[in-house]
Amino acid sequence: MSDIHGHLDTFNRIFSSIQEKVEQGYLLILLGDYVGYCPKSLEMLDRVIELDAKYPSIHVLKGNWERMLYDAAFDPNGQKAYQAMKKRGAADIVDKLRNDRAKRLIRKEALQSMKTHLQIGEYFFAHTGVNLEKWVEGNTWEDFLSRQTEDDLIENRMFYNQIEEYTARALVGKDHEAYSSIIEEIPYHIITGHAPVNRINPKNKELTPLPFVRGPVIGVDFAASSRKHVGLLQLQPYFSLYLEKI
Repeated sequence: MSDIHGHLDTFNRIFSSIQEKVEQGYLLILLGDYVGYCPKSLEMLDRVIELDAKYPSIHVLKGNWERMLYDAAFDPNGQKAYQAMKKRGAADIVDKLRNDRAKRLIRKEALQSMKTHLQIGEYFFAHTGVNLEKWVEGNTWEDFLSRQTEDDLIENRMFYNQIEEYTARALVGKDHEAYSSIIEEIPYHIITGHAPVNRINPKNKELTPLPFVRGPVIGVDFAASSRKHVGLLQLQPYFSLYLEKI
């Protein structure tokens, strides 16, 4: 589940439908961007903090909005981040976070402690995937991952372009064998958010959104940033999509 962007009520409707499974120990991976674009952003952050503390099976990852909010609110050199929030109409989130003394510390610690990625079984989770340009033939996945920066994992604007290009070149083109090798050697299904599926999969623009699937990549941002949908993709034991219109 990714890119909720403050839509607390919509998130709660989805969570109520899966809560029993979470209580039974099913994993729920939250991929970041809990805040932004909606007035209930801090309440959404509080809800994530609450659920993370209550359920060991919930894993909370960082998105670019969480880093931007932390830098804007707590970094002495965070003026650039504050201006970025202001440009997006979200400066009030920063101001409220700074001024709420009762919750400021727990929110700060939560933002600070969020991980950038998670590997479980056959799946790799990160807000913006990985930077495929850092793949070196013959290297292990661990070597490849060690070269990823935080930007690569939570604010890589090129990942979906990369996976489209690499998948296409794996099929045709002068270097198709090299690109095919990269796609085939990725040992995980990469689950990611950040880019709304209706933008990167324009055929679904006017339809009910579906996950973006290319090669080993599954994109699960259902465009809450533009007040479309919040969605959850169940991966095991079978694919199932929980989708709520905002």
